[in-house]
Amino acid sequence: MINTFFFNLNAIKSGQSRPKDVPRFKPAKVGLLGAGMMGAGIAYAQASKGIATVLKDLNLEKAQAGKTYSAKLTQARFSGCKLSGANFAGAATLDLTFAACLLVNATLSGISFRKHKLTELDFSDADLTGADFREAELEKCSMREAVLKNTQFAGADLRGCDLGAIELNDARMFKGALISKAQASELLRAYGLRVA
Repeated sequence: MINTFFFNLNAIKSGQSRPKDVPRFKPAKVGLLGAGMMGAGIAYAQASKGIATVLKDLNLEKAQAGKTYSAKLTQARFSGCKLSGANFAGAATLDLTFAACLLVNATLSGISFRKHKLTELDFSDADLTGADFREAELEKCSMREAVLKNTQFAGADLRGCDLGAIELNDARMFKGALISKAQASELLRAYGLRVA
């Protein structure tokens, strides 16, 4: 097995089995027949290397399903971006990170920020329905007037986040989150309560 998986693989990678007169070739576009789990997986692997891929299957629905399966935002990093109005709803993401971004009116429903350290993000008026901020730390952020339906904040440190004008329809979503006294006072002021 060592011979097969190590020595032969190294021989192939070094080009020993390659004909001498055939130059190396990097495809710019590849077609795949069959958009099932294997075809979609191959399409994803090629797309992550920057190779355009066309999926073909028995019908358009199956090809679209393969495209959806392989279309993921993996380890995407947004830094210093203006993403106002951007729509990430339904995007399959893995390790998606934002830093110093303007996300005003953006749709980020269902996106996970779990255990992330978020800095200088403006989620004002953003749709954060079903987003996961559990155990996240927010610094210099704003969620002013954001839509927070079914958003999760358990264990999150929200002391560095502007929570002004948030409608507190369900305070249970903040259970276990850490907020400052000033933030608590501002949230309760919307209900006519004064904190002394």
